[in-house]
Amino acid sequence: MFSRKQENSPKITQGPKRPTKIHSIAALPDGRDFVGKFDLGNSHYEFTYSPVKAEVAANKLVLIGKMTISGPSGRPHSRPAVRAVLASIQGGLGSPPPVYNGMARTAAIAASGNPGDTRPAASASADLPAPPGTDNTGAAAFCGVMYLHLEGLDGPSMGVPADLSHTQLNARLFATDELARKFHSLYSRTIAALFEGNKEAGELIEDLNHLFKDGTQAVALPRSDWPLVEMGPPEAAPGR
Repeated sequence: MFSRKQENSPKITQGPKRPTKIHSIAALPDGRDFVGKFDLGNSHYEFTYSPVKAEVAANKLVLIGKMTISGPSGRPHSRPAVRAVLASIQGGLGSPPPVYNGMARTAAIAASGNPGDTRPAASASADLPAPPGTDNTGAAAFCGVMYLHLEGLDGPSMGVPADLSHTQLNARLFATDELARKFHSLYSRTIAALFEGNKEAGELIEDLNHLFKDGTQAVALPRSDWPLVEMGPPEAAPGR
């Protein structure tokens, strides 16, 4: 027999379960690409973000490229034209990347006859906060990590049962090949130029796009005393 209290007790129904939210994923440079991995439950995923274009929006560096994710089955899922908007950076420690002057910057220097600054100067803008102090400041400062907000990713369509909207890509600029070092130089100087409102930013964006299109990948041969060989465009390299 049921009591009146039992008859009047409210029924609780559970709504649809929200998918797991992936807040950030970490990557290292490989040529022009950013390569990393993450775990979801007991499943392992690997990804490659391959920028093909750089632009500026709201005075922020924006990369546009293809995201490819491979899950436990090994089957890759790709999406083109994924935007990665720079949210913040972390200063680098140790030796800065070798300065790389691309076509646009070299032409501008040649036209002006001015060798130009090879390292970003400290910001003189009164309405912007000063860069954080590290062991590498002023002329020795460079970008060590870029924190980028990824836009346009849908987890299920990428083979990931999770929410990938507004996932942050933590790109640590620890370059181990010549092409990645060139990108490291351009990323650092472009970000500094945008921060300072320097007109050089446009030339550096142009150089980034030239490098995305025409950059070559230096690949080390098995023996450390052998020279480096140059391969074709990044998309022609094995496994790209």
